[in-house]
Amino acid sequence: MKWFNKVKNEVWFQITVALAIVVAFYFILQHLGSIWIGVKFIWNIIVPLIVGLIIAYIVDPLVRLFERTLFKRAKNRKIARYISVAISVVLVIAVITAILWLFIPQLIESLQTLINNLGDYMHNLEVWLKGLAGGMFSDQLSDINFTDISSRLVSWLSRIVSGENIINASVSLGTGLVSFIMSAILSVYYLVSKDHLIELAKRFFAWVLKEKRYATFINFCSSCNRILVRYICCTLLEGVAVGVANAIIMLIFGMPYVAIISVVVGVFNLAPTFGPIAGGAIGAFILLMVDPWKALIFIIATIVLQFLDGYVLKPRLFSGTLGVSALLILISIIVLGRIFGIWGILFAIPVAAIIQYIYKRMQRTRQARKESEEG
Repeated sequence: MKWFNKVKNEVWFQITVALAIVVAFYFILQHLGSIWIGVKFIWNIIVPLIVGLIIAYIVDPLVRLFERTLFKRAKNRKIARYISVAISVVLVIAVITAILWLFIPQLIESLQTLINNLGDYMHNLEVWLKGLAGGMFSDQLSDINFTDISSRLVSWLSRIVSGENIINASVSLGTGLVSFIMSAILSVYYLVSKDHLIELAKRFFAWVLKEKRYATFINFCSSCNRILVRYICCTLLEGVAVGVANAIIMLIFGMPYVAIISVVVGVFNLAPTFGPIAGGAIGAFILLMVDPWKALIFIIATIVLQFLDGYVLKPRLFSGTLGVSALLILISIIVLGRIFGIWGILFAIPVAAIIQYIYKRMQRTRQARKESEEG
């Protein structure tokens, strides 16, 4: 390190580094295709490791909950950790299995009914639109071939559930399932070895960083962890609450396709800002073909539900992590969505919260430095 500090300001050293960078850049440009293939190969290898880490990160709050409640007075913390991980894994598997067992048959039945009755639904929509227009737009509506639209939709949906697509989807699902099982097994290892892995990471950063920077880095990671854990837990809870509330409303008003629409609304609600709008639009479109008046009731109920979610449920759930400006959230959604797709949209809020935390921390540090200089 002393040798590096001595030579880093020498002209010959700077020229050598610059030439090395130019040569490396030229080599990358000349072999860009091969490098990209290599990157994709390495990425396919490390994806299960990353997914396993994400699963472990999501399940860890549940493990810690069992550690704090069931094994609060346990003397052997290692055994307590193992048992807590086992209970958490069994509980998560049971919940996922129950959800699939309850909803998958209903989703398939709803989709089949939708395909079989699509022609009648389009006819009902045509009659309703013509009656609503009252003759004002009869010429324009007569130009719309609802039968052709219905045939195209049935053809498109039939292609989706065709034998070839089912086989391709099954192969992709099987490959993805094997990868997911590997990730799930790795996540159990991560959970069991959490303390050891964290200790190794701390030693590494303590070796790389100076003492003051290390303390700042650890504090920053702890704050980011608190934001992310709270966001993930609250977002999942919010999605379940909105989906269940949507199902109750639909059952009260006797609406069809309760399962498929409620799942869509609950899942899309996980994505901030645009997710609830997309989920509500999909549900309204499905109901519009069946019964336009029920679609109207659904839209009104969705607006009321989103109002309660935005002004009652969300502030209570996110009181410790939000307080992020709407503009910053919107910018994060647009930028991260363009770069990382759906995952960027899902994690736009915690990223915005972390950016705001960094900015406020820099402000406090600058203010403290200014006050110390003035004093």
